[in-house]
Amino acid sequence: MQREGFKSVSNEDDIDDDGYWEKKLPESYQRYIEMSDKPLDYTTKKELYHIFCHGFLADKKRLISSQAST
Repeated sequence: MQREGFKSVSNEDDIDDDGYWEKKLPESYQRYIEMSDKPLDYTTKKELYHIFCHGFLADKKRLISSQAST
């Protein structure tokens, strides 16, 4: 049974709202983007979140990554 006002989502990846994904990013994510050794290729916060989950090299080859949170 679904509660009124709540959307049932069977898979988190079905959510495309940038606000939802931005809340899941590290607080200082913009600083980490600037530190990246290469430009990060993303157009949505969802794509950026997945980049952080996989990790990327920044600041002289140091790995930047974030634990996936639900």
